[in-house]
Amino acid sequence: MAGWLIDNGFNFLPQIVAGLAGLFALVAILARRAWALVIAAALVVALTTGLVLTKRDLVSAPGGEGGGVRVMTANLLFSNRDTAAVAAALRSLKPDLVAVQERDRFWVGALGDLLADDYRLVSESASGTTALYGKTAVPICATPTFRSSVPDRVAAGCVEIDGRPTLVLAVHAPRPTRPLEGAERTATFIRYRALIAEAGLLAIVAGDHNASPLSPAFRRYLGETGLSLPREPGLWFAATWPSRLPQIGIRIDHVLTTPGLSTRFVATGPQIGSNHLPLTVDVGVR
Repeated sequence: MAGWLIDNGFNFLPQIVAGLAGLFALVAILARRAWALVIAAALVVALTTGLVLTKRDLVSAPGGEGGGVRVMTANLLFSNRDTAAVAAALRSLKPDLVAVQERDRFWVGALGDLLADDYRLVSESASGTTALYGKTAVPICATPTFRSSVPDRVAAGCVEIDGRPTLVLAVHAPRPTRPLEGAERTATFIRYRALIAEAGLLAIVAGDHNASPLSPAFRRYLGETGLSLPREPGLWFAATWPSRLPQIGIRIDHVLTTPGLSTRFVATGPQIGSNHLPLTVDVGVR
């Protein structure tokens, strides 16, 4: 229970520290207490320094010029029916690979219509709720045969990036709303690691991880797999959830890459009718 609370608390650590700093600043103003202002300032400095150093440790090498593929991940949300917004996002960002989660029967048909002219289904998960689509111009290679069981919300495919076979996992990790689900999410990360190790290829893992870069479980997963996040401007990683309040939200949707691949952040958003914002990243071979 304690581990689950700590792990989930770390997801929102910047919001917690910023809230405490605001509270001490309010005390300083209302009660005219200099010590409260000092604490507020110290919290802001510590938060800023911590985010900058942590972000530096988690990101990959920047992307090179030309080549590569543009990868988008989007949790569509089962109850969402805004096909026009999804179509607009695809038109504006022009991804080469699209990893989708929470794909129900409606979205199977809708995506079939939206993507019919330019994309093909590369892979879908055993549950059918996670899928990977690719532009017809993107070369597809044979997906490795895994000895490990593939989680039922993972769609595994293989594409060539700059002539290099690359494993692509479209994923949707369990949401850790209760302690047992937190353990299930950690176990799912371990299964992703096993698939990457078995494939022995360059790898991209794109999808809803239900964990922010500050989650201890997520950071262990990155360290054990060698995966890293894309470089992007700003103090911290732009939020993808909740979509209506990204200013106070967190990044739980990720495009992660193994060493040997370089990345460049493109965008979070636009709104697609889901409670998640899509995330788009350019990926190339170093």
